[in-house]
Amino acid sequence: MLPKVDSNDLLYNSTAFWRESHPVRRPMKSRLWHRRRFPDPVMRRLIKVIVAILVAGQVSAQTVEKQDFEAARQEFGHAVPPANEKARLTYVTKLAQVADRLVSDYRQSGQRNDELLGAINSELQEHPAPKDVNSKELSQLLIGKWESPRRTYVFRANGKWGNEDGPVDGNWRIQGNQLIEDGSRGTIILLNRDYFIYSSKDSVFFHSRVKE
Repeated sequence: MLPKVDSNDLLYNSTAFWRESHPVRRPMKSRLWHRRRFPDPVMRRLIKVIVAILVAGQVSAQTVEKQDFEAARQEFGHAVPPANEKARLTYVTKLAQVADRLVSDYRQSGQRNDELLGAINSELQEHPAPKDVNSKELSQLLIGKWESPRRTYVFRANGKWGNEDGPVDGNWRIQGNQLIEDGSRGTIILLNRDYFIYSSKDSVFFHSRVKE
């Protein structure tokens, strides 16, 4: 789940910029006040252009992500034979790539696309890894560092895991498509050299591998 961002800004506006008891200083401060509040026409146009470019860029990026999501879903829907494992892996990997870009956009700009990310999570939950997946192979892939939207986790070959900034003393193992951690478990959706995604109850947990 993406962290909540508090983007409230405070604006201080003083109506007592100058005092009537100092008429000599009033004209100078009046000009400064107007200059600050009302920039020259060229500057106003420049600011408008910059804002328009930034807004257009964000809208364009969100449109591309949504188009990629819809294209991946349509391609998977036409897979032959339907719901085969190769097609599933291709599909959830493409979804992971779109989700990764959304998380990157959030980290850089603070902009969230909860609607699209929610749709991706719903699709991921519906397409978990098969129960008879190779547990040994997945266990080897899980070893290393994984970055979530909020923190970095470490999974070691000795079966220990934890937060990179805290103790690495939890226990983990993989049985079929189940990740078991200290008594809790989640269903693995995708685990490869780039992404580690699993679901638990109604939540999807997304991680990307930290490149050493």
